[in-house]
Amino acid sequence: MTTTDDLHEVADPGDSDSSDLNGTTGPADPGDSDSGDLSGTTDPVPQRSDPADPGDSDSGHLNGPAGPGDPADRGYLAGPRPCSVARTLELVGERWALLALREVFLGVRRFDAIQRNTGAPRDILSARLRKLVESGLVRRSQYQDRPARFEYRLTDAGRDLLPVLLTLMHFGDRHLTEGDPPLTYRHACGAELTPVVVCACCGQPVARRDLTPVQH
Repeated sequence: MTTTDDLHEVADPGDSDSSDLNGTTGPADPGDSDSGDLSGTTDPVPQRSDPADPGDSDSGHLNGPAGPGDPADRGYLAGPRPCSVARTLELVGERWALLALREVFLGVRRFDAIQRNTGAPRDILSARLRKLVESGLVRRSQYQDRPARFEYRLTDAGRDLLPVLLTLMHFGDRHLTEGDPPLTYRHACGAELTPVVVCACCGQPVARRDLTPVQH
């Protein structure tokens, strides 16, 4: 018969559980206790490691070689990592900015149509478009004199974001959509487009295990 002494309290998923630190264990040794494992009064318990994902590498690989000190500190920096991802997110890392770019990529260039297709509040959309113009990702082009009216067109820098939008769309289609995706693209070859990131030199698809960071 199972008694209350055999039951463990279920941990909050957002909390830390001592059983997670010690791996899966069977019935407790009478000479041992959970608290002893964490405080270091007993022999270390070997940690159980899950099989590695064949498409992945160890967690430290993308952080570069380990430096002196505790191996657990591998990849930790003294301050924020200088990164072009962070700088790009300063320009387009907000929902309405990306959705406005999506519409311009789809050929929707006028404010009222962009607002209708995104559902963005007009004042917020106006601010996001202004920032995209100031950032050099889109430009205003006048299409009417009286009254003066403008539409938004991509710059060369804005066009370079096309792979980003296609990859985001592919992620959503694969992981967040039930049934058929709401929008697909047909490539000039006639096939339905599946965006893939490849190396420009060898033409092979990019996998995390193939990447080695080079800090400049």
